[in-house]
Amino acid sequence: RLRDRLLPIMSNSVVTRVLTGAELAEVGAKVGSPLTDTRTLRHYYRLLPDNRLQIGSRAAITGRDAANARHLAGLREGLAGHVQQGMSRAGASIERSGLTTWDLDDLPETFSTKTGKHTVVGHPALVDEGSSVAVRVLPDEQQALGAHRAGVRRLLLLGTAPPWKRVLARLTNAQKLALADNPHGSVPALLDDALAAAVDDIVSQHVTGPVRSRAAFDEALAATRTHVAQRVLTVVAEVEPVLAQRTEVLALLDRMTAPAVAVTVADVRAQLDGLLRPGFVADTGLTRLPDLRRYLRGISLRLERAADNPRRDAGHQESIDAVEGAYADLLDALPPLRRRSADVVDIGWMIEELRISLFAQSVGTARTVSAKRVRTAIAAEQEESEYMPTSTNPEEWSKIVSADHGGSRVTSVELLSGRSCTWPVC
Repeated sequence: RLRDRLLPIMSNSVVTRVLTGAELAEVGAKVGSPLTDTRTLRHYYRLLPDNRLQIGSRAAITGRDAANARHLAGLREGLAGHVQQGMSRAGASIERSGLTTWDLDDLPETFSTKTGKHTVVGHPALVDEGSSVAVRVLPDEQQALGAHRAGVRRLLLLGTAPPWKRVLARLTNAQKLALADNPHGSVPALLDDALAAAVDDIVSQHVTGPVRSRAAFDEALAATRTHVAQRVLTVVAEVEPVLAQRTEVLALLDRMTAPAVAVTVADVRAQLDGLLRPGFVADTGLTRLPDLRRYLRGISLRLERAADNPRRDAGHQESIDAVEGAYADLLDALPPLRRRSADVVDIGWMIEELRISLFAQSVGTARTVSAKRVRTAIAAEQEESEYMPTSTNPEEWSKIVSADHGGSRVTSVELLSGRSCTWPVC
């Protein structure tokens, strides 16, 4: 009976400085009762008697839904919104929108400004907004890096005349026919994707370091205008066999109607949709396009083997489902721009290599890979991306504090260990 009355938990808590009346009104803190979601009891908030705000989080305990990433995602999403709003206000002096060319001075990698007695640090980046580019100050360095690459690409595309006459004149009829069967829905959409991939490759080859100055952008633009037509043809030459293999795999899937391979067929179709989707050419990049051909060879070999031994295929499928589920949870918990960062995207490529190692070993992998390695990479990314760090270093805790409340930040943190307290107030 005693066991049934005890609830083992581990709780972390941080407390702000004393909030002013205006700050209390802004956050809507009116009563001192603890606030929490009683369905999960994962995060809690409480206004203390001296008008400090306590923010707490506990580690998951046993329970079917305790580890579900949506709980942390909800908290992270809310904090990210406040942090971004604060960053935008702090960076208002340099943020701009509607840019169609580089008409600004050097763009620093970090931006700091004083808010009262405190310093807010952000990461300026060019952000692609479709028909133009904006300068935004983002709270996370990895988010800023990924966003900035896409923003630079958009500016270069806006400053470069598409070389379609030269490209189409040099395509053979066979190439034109092969390119017509694509996931984009039209050849012009596919060629736009190839153009974006060509621009990325030209910049990586001809520009040293990040494009953060007028001189670097001018260098990138000149290189793009010089090499873009030939580079698009190079990209198209790599894409054509990929699309041909895709057509073959889709035809093979249509012929596999036996119930025993239904799960395999569904998984492969989902894999194809993820690998070869609108925008896949630029997302993959010219240097990695040959890997797509290898992955498609692996898919074909898998389908041939699955027809003969569906039970063996199902066993490997369980391993894939486990890591893909963990990766999906990670992506759901990350801000959209963070999902595009190189280290997060690389986990997806690791999973593709894992598929080769399980289903088509004879095709060969590009690197050593295992389910354990994938899980380790996911765990590392989860730890790095936490908005509420476990460190007792005030500099780490200050990352979660928004400039919404006068730029306030944590000045000290005390680790509670071996002390008696009544949850959720310690």
